[in-house]
Amino acid sequence: MHHTEYPKTDNYDGYTIYDNFTEKYSHVYPEEFLSYFLEDPSMMSTYYYWQLFYPFWMDSEEFNLDKDHRGQIFYAVHQMLLAKYQSERLSFHIPPLPRLTEDMTLEPGFHPKLDYPNGIQFPSRPDHTHLNWQRDQRNTYYNFTNSYYKVSDYARRMRDALSLGFVYTHSGEKVSLFDKNGLELFANLLEGTPNSPDIEYYGIMQMYIRHILGHAPTPVDKDHIIPAAVEHYETALRDPVYWYFVKWIVFYIQEYKMREPHHYYTVKDLQFPGVKIESMQVDRLVTYFDYSYTDLSHAVYYNHKYETEPFHVRVRQQRLNHKPFTYTINVHSDYAVDAVVRVYIGPKYDAYERLIDINDNRLNFYLIDKFVQNLPSGKTPIVRSSKQTFTVSDKTSYWQLYKRVMGAIKGTEPFVVDGSETYWGLSNRFLLPIGTSGGLPYQFYVIVTPHVKGEGVERFQTRPIIQG
Repeated sequence: MHHTEYPKTDNYDGYTIYDNFTEKYSHVYPEEFLSYFLEDPSMMSTYYYWQLFYPFWMDSEEFNLDKDHRGQIFYAVHQMLLAKYQSERLSFHIPPLPRLTEDMTLEPGFHPKLDYPNGIQFPSRPDHTHLNWQRDQRNTYYNFTNSYYKVSDYARRMRDALSLGFVYTHSGEKVSLFDKNGLELFANLLEGTPNSPDIEYYGIMQMYIRHILGHAPTPVDKDHIIPAAVEHYETALRDPVYWYFVKWIVFYIQEYKMREPHHYYTVKDLQFPGVKIESMQVDRLVTYFDYSYTDLSHAVYYNHKYETEPFHVRVRQQRLNHKPFTYTINVHSDYAVDAVVRVYIGPKYDAYERLIDINDNRLNFYLIDKFVQNLPSGKTPIVRSSKQTFTVSDKTSYWQLYKRVMGAIKGTEPFVVDGSETYWGLSNRFLLPIGTSGGLPYQFYVIVTPHVKGEGVERFQTRPIIQG
């Protein structure tokens, strides 16, 4: 940072740090094979930026988010993350995640090896940690006093609400969970937002669950807190047990959906009269690791010669990627109509190579593409590239962005905004699971619905994903 001598790499005018993942997991646990996923910066930023858009403490009415369906987005993000993580686990024949319970033992430990700016290390969690470890903890900071009992009480009240079909507001009024806004209401209760029917009674459960999962020391007051990695959204997904919590969220929403009257689809709901998907062809799918560079120049200090003698720092790491591919969906329509096409991908076999029934498998699928398509009368082949999919590209570095802005101000180059770099979403690098060297069968699920409203028909296409 003081412009001392540093080695030049690949004609790069700056310092390159070569990543070297230190041991964070015990060798007895399979999560060590998933470090490429758990440590990937795009996965971290996806979760972090979504929380910036919809922080749990933000009131929807105050900030005009009533029409954003933030509760449904809360569920959709966690369902996508869970399905993606499960697909990566299957590539190594790792069984599905256990569901988080109040008395379970967290088998994998976690040693983040991260430091705070003041030099204090992030807390670690040893192997075989019981979730009730905090029962006997004596603490003075009221926010985390008896966290275990708070989680137990809040979870019981939430289950009671599901069983009864209604919740209580702060004034004691009963509100149905199964009206047209019921899912939104329950998701806000689960997340603990200000739009929860009674934030004091149903609580902010996730805050206490994160504290218990992270095994962080109980603070003595509000000014001496050492949060664990799971208590920060930008680092939470690194800890393998945080994914237990992700599954816990998804399955609570699913329990709500199963209790909802008329929760099942009828044939009429799924029909798109006159429109039929006839077939689908997919290119050979190949994944591989390539070197990726993350610019950290904005995270270091500069002297007054920043513009004339910039000092750059970057990290080189191997990240998952895939070869470009295309797929073709052949649709036949009896009439001209605008339709919405959605494409999902999911596994075919479980970790023990048994065929998974679609009723059990549906939560393992995640969305990779969504677009509006005009269907003329007759047969229409829809050809899509993996570069067109419903995903996010690698981020432009702050230094590159700065140069483009300054170039536009000086009139030396145009500043183009094409919308391809959204703040949060599934990274195009993780469009496909890692697969195996011999090929791992996965299925594509395609559904076509009317552009305005309605549902559609679906097809499956099996194609192995090969790690190159």
